[in-house]
Amino acid sequence: MIINSIIRWIHLLAATTWVGGMIFHLFIAFPALTTPQQGQRVTVNATILSRFLKVVWVSVGVLILTGIWNLNVRIHQAVPPDFSWWVAFLIKFLLVLGMISMSGKLHFAIVPKLKEIATPPSTASGGEGGETELATLQKKAMGLTRGTLLLGIVVLLLAAYLTLLSSG
Repeated sequence: MIINSIIRWIHLLAATTWVGGMIFHLFIAFPALTTPQQGQRVTVNATILSRFLKVVWVSVGVLILTGIWNLNVRIHQAVPPDFSWWVAFLIKFLLVLGMISMSGKLHFAIVPKLKEIATPPSTASGGEGGETELATLQKKAMGLTRGTLLLGIVVLLLAAYLTLLSSG
């Protein structure tokens, strides 16, 4: 019983890290980056995102492992999950896949391009086209982060609902 509580706590900690990190980035870190030089701002933001996304992947791994454990515990309880529990679980699972997909696009497609454009040689030779591409990438990064956060908030709501359904 104690091991199940510890696993559930680790699961919650990983989810909190992921969602809380997005809240911090969107509402604190990015708005605070008001350096006069756009390139510096983008470089710092891309570095923060890159480091945060490494934490996200650790959180995703932890969530998968602890989620499998928690699901196994739930389906082997004296009263098995009913249909409404499985529907809520499936929706939650699909939303988490969406979060993983958006985080992957951000980490592997957007952040590397942001870092590349923000470096002085690229900015100097990029001219106005580089600025336009930079603005487009920043909008995509913020959109993906907002979308992932929105899905994360719904996932947390579904997690609370699943807990309510489990307690009968």
